[in-house]
Amino acid sequence: MPQEIENKCCGLRRCVTTHTRFSKLCLDPDVIQLAIRNRGDIRNDRDDHSTRAFRKTGYRQYVLDRYGYLAWLNKVYA
Repeated sequence: MPQEIENKCCGLRRCVTTHTRFSKLCLDPDVIQLAIRNRGDIRNDRDDHSTRAFRKTGYRQYVLDRYGYLAWLNKVYA
């Protein structure tokens, strides 16, 4: 993160960010681009490779991995 004030840690020993699965699903640019393309294909959207799209897709990947689904009725705020 660009600023130290934005770096917040929960302090848990078993932090999710230390797992290789997290780094592959949520931080790997190739996986994020594939997820953006896949979602754009389903929704018939144009490809968006902005920083905002990468961040949103990373959050989406995390929530899908952690909770297994996304639905507008069952919102999860990460």
